[in-house]
Amino acid sequence: MADAQRQVHTEQMLQVLQDFMEVLGELGQVMKDLSLSPPDEVRRLGERVIGMEPKYRSTVGGGNPFVFFRTGEVLYRRGNLTMGELSEALSVPFSTATRIASWFVDTGYAERLSDPEDRRVVRLALTDTGRRVNEAVQRHMAENVGKVLGALTVEEQETLVGLFRKVVANLKQTPE
Repeated sequence: MADAQRQVHTEQMLQVLQDFMEVLGELGQVMKDLSLSPPDEVRRLGERVIGMEPKYRSTVGGGNPFVFFRTGEVLYRRGNLTMGELSEALSVPFSTATRIASWFVDTGYAERLSDPEDRRVVRLALTDTGRRVNEAVQRHMAENVGKVLGALTVEEQETLVGLFRKVVANLKQTPE
């Protein structure tokens, strides 16, 4: 009986994911409907990421701002990282992390720092501009999430957050 229920739930979840992907595919209209236009600083950043130099396009997902935002968030939360630490945090090869770091430095969002304990080590840190942009992105995302969650009761929001935490924890577990 438990296997049959699990199969039904799996099918239902697949349908929810398909519906979610459809909504993501129509994200432009959803953003317009919810009046979720980004602040000017975030909009300019998105344009800059999408229009980046060709040598960086393959590194940053063909101009996908998600990689930029993820990298900025990792640097914002964890501070000065070595290329190895950045590579690990982003789950990308070392060479890719180095190219991402170069783009961040070239655009003024980050700077390379020497490690006081080991001159051979190079660290990457956000500049003031990089921190301000990251904070603007976070504020914008928090606004959007708040608007979307506004359709749910407080209890439903707590349930949703709890379920997502459980799913994420399961995804983080290393398979044996």
